[in-house]
Amino acid sequence: MSNGAGPGAASRLAELRAAVGNLASGEELSRALEAEAKSNPALADRIAGLMVAVVREAGAKGTEDQKGASAHQVSLKDARLVLKQVSCQFPRGRHDIGLLESSLGICGSKHDLEIPYTAIEHVAVLENLPNDKKKILVMLALSRRVEIMLGKQKVTSVLMQFNADETLDIADPEDPSSRLQDRTVVVLCQVLGFMGIDPTAFCSPDPEVFQSSRKQPAVSAFFKVNQGLLFLLPSALCFVEKPPIFISHSEIKSVELGRASSMSATFDLIIHLKDGDIVELGQIGTEELQKVLAYITERKIKVGDGADVEEEDSEGAEYDSDDEDDEDFDPEASSDSCGEASARKRKRSADEGPSAAGMTS
Repeated sequence: MSNGAGPGAASRLAELRAAVGNLASGEELSRALEAEAKSNPALADRIAGLMVAVVREAGAKGTEDQKGASAHQVSLKDARLVLKQVSCQFPRGRHDIGLLESSLGICGSKHDLEIPYTAIEHVAVLENLPNDKKKILVMLALSRRVEIMLGKQKVTSVLMQFNADETLDIADPEDPSSRLQDRTVVVLCQVLGFMGIDPTAFCSPDPEVFQSSRKQPAVSAFFKVNQGLLFLLPSALCFVEKPPIFISHSEIKSVELGRASSMSATFDLIIHLKDGDIVELGQIGTEELQKVLAYITERKIKVGDGADVEEEDSEGAEYDSDDEDDEDFDPEASSDSCGEASARKRKRSADEGPSAAGMTS
């Protein structure tokens, strides 16, 4: 290190070199800042500090700090908001949830997690559950690009449970002289927004977009042997509770309807993803078939087995809005083509894939 660099600059530059040393441009960046430190050590120190923070926040690979999140001891003493003993489906158990300056801290009796806000792509608020109106679920769907580990398990979502009538009263993070007083879920979302979660990331069921035959926001479905609820959201499909699965429409290449005939009491929704994976949500009651078909049509989701659907052919491959009433449309014919797909190996599972699987088994 040159004599022009003070101890502060030298320390920051060493920290930066450790953080970016394994990146293609890391060595060049370090040399450039070291050269700058000869004439302006204060500026070099400032730039190096910011670069280290950016690398860590972006979840770049190379050091443990760059993985985006890991299971280690997390302190919530400086958190903007701490929710005590929140019931979670994943990570399973009761945990203290803290909103830290740049990350979400999850502290339990056996393990802690720290998830940067930049890794949270969607926040789904699921209420009016068909099987429990007093319960609200909040799912945080995480980016597939950030490796978040809990031991040997890869985490791609966090699923929390709250009482519908539970309230919270805290100081407003933007204006400490005022208070945030509302249902706990509402206050949680407000603080997440204050911490930088994009407003477009929040989503919830919309009765104008989907209602089941029983006027519910979700339908019963199975993922493998696990029974749960499938929410058909305005821009995503969401399955809870085990494993939590979130699939945005932008990830879907096409869908199929398996066993969609009058002879079957249930049908399957087979989802082909653009990355080649397949998610099958099965045993949906046939009474929901027309509702699901209408949703597929109105949301302009393509129908097919994936292999024959060209992503660029946005008009020809999409399900025409009049297909449901078209005499050429035959759910039984669609079911025949799905039989083959049902026999194929389902690559998508709870322990791998994009934001579809909630955790690794």
